[in-house]
Amino acid sequence: MRPDPSPPQRPPGPRGLPLLGVALDYSRDPFDFLLRTAREHGDVAFVRLGGFDIYLLGHPDHIAHVLLHNHKNYVKNQFLRRASVFFGEGLLTSDGETWRRQRRLVQPAFHKERVMGYGETMVGCAQTHLAPWRDGQVRELHDDMMALTLDIALHTLFGSALRPDDARAVGESFTLVSQFFAETRANPLQLPMWVPTPSNLRFKKAHRMLGAVVDRLIEEARSDPRPRTDLLASLLEARTEDGEAMDHERLRGELITLLFAGHETTALALTFTLFHLARHPAALARLHDEVDRVLGGRPPTVSDLRALTWSEQILRESMRLHPPAYSIGRQAVQDDVIGGWRVPAGSMVAIPQWVVHRDPRYFEDPEAFRPERWTPAFRDSLHKFAYFPFGGGPRVCVGAGFAMVEMTLVLAMIAQRWSVEAVDDNPLVLAAATTARPVHPVQMRLRARPSEGLAPARVDAPA
Repeated sequence: MRPDPSPPQRPPGPRGLPLLGVALDYSRDPFDFLLRTAREHGDVAFVRLGGFDIYLLGHPDHIAHVLLHNHKNYVKNQFLRRASVFFGEGLLTSDGETWRRQRRLVQPAFHKERVMGYGETMVGCAQTHLAPWRDGQVRELHDDMMALTLDIALHTLFGSALRPDDARAVGESFTLVSQFFAETRANPLQLPMWVPTPSNLRFKKAHRMLGAVVDRLIEEARSDPRPRTDLLASLLEARTEDGEAMDHERLRGELITLLFAGHETTALALTFTLFHLARHPAALARLHDEVDRVLGGRPPTVSDLRALTWSEQILRESMRLHPPAYSIGRQAVQDDVIGGWRVPAGSMVAIPQWVVHRDPRYFEDPEAFRPERWTPAFRDSLHKFAYFPFGGGPRVCVGAGFAMVEMTLVLAMIAQRWSVEAVDDNPLVLAAATTARPVHPVQMRLRARPSEGLAPARVDAPA
């Protein structure tokens, strides 16, 4: 699309304070701010936040323009470029030819046939992590899902080469890094990394710890003569059209990216799904009926995925209401026009799934948890960019298929043995960091359910 020579200069938006812009209003509740701005100012709104001009987009056509039709004009924003000190120049942070080269190298590792081959590993990890659960127990399920999905990510990436303390080191590193990104994202006055602030020092410690684990696993894989089927082996085998392999720094960056992005977003999606099921017993009962009918008491396999349709609908609806990646950021390279408004070069563009997924133009009763809406006919009729929990266009999440397989298998395994109950009526309060993370513990009470062909779940004696 060629920019109109004389489009309007600036769309409507909330008035902010001098210098600060809308920072105070945004910081009080980022999710409510995004919704209010879209509803009060329309499909293209302007805000000034942290010294940046930001255009908020709320219409699927405008989103398709940025992510698909004119995607070469929109690069990763400054926050993600800053993240390259941790993730390297990989899929998450790179643009242009660097990104295209890396995508071609990484994509084969996530082809459908390879992903299906990891199903047994996913189920095995889930069995290990669900084994300590007890009837009547109140568990913090976000912590449980984070530990489980990290274990799955480590085993599918690195196979059997893991040491007992690797998961602890990686988990501790990611906790520190998440804190760092949350602090720096909220602070417009970001000091250089060489300044020894407590935040920068914690970040460097995390980077060293994680780098040491990943470097060791790469070297062990390079020297291992045995055939391997993990994701690292696929990345080591990958070659460009010119026969070039990924160098060590880029390989390390991609592995860190896959570990960090893959396990956290999947854990959040599973946590939010269980939160909704605990408050919607009819949807949970229908899930129990489906897994009993399809699995008949045995562990799930990837061949069951096609039959677990209600499980998939539940996951889709959960990611509609609570997408772990709640907004996509881009920066315009050249002047553009979106929805009739001029977007100058250098401007930021925000594409909040949180807003679009709640638009009543596309979703009836948008604030309600209604998995039954996801019929094949509804999915076919829905604009491709009205629902995009994994992003869209050429930069759609490379691990989207992997995540859906993992979440469906884990959800089926939980539903086989357990029912979940809410322990309070508190809403889900989230913090807007790199992802939408729970502010408070997400606690639920477990109730064991007898399943034909399964050994009874162990029951703890009353305390």
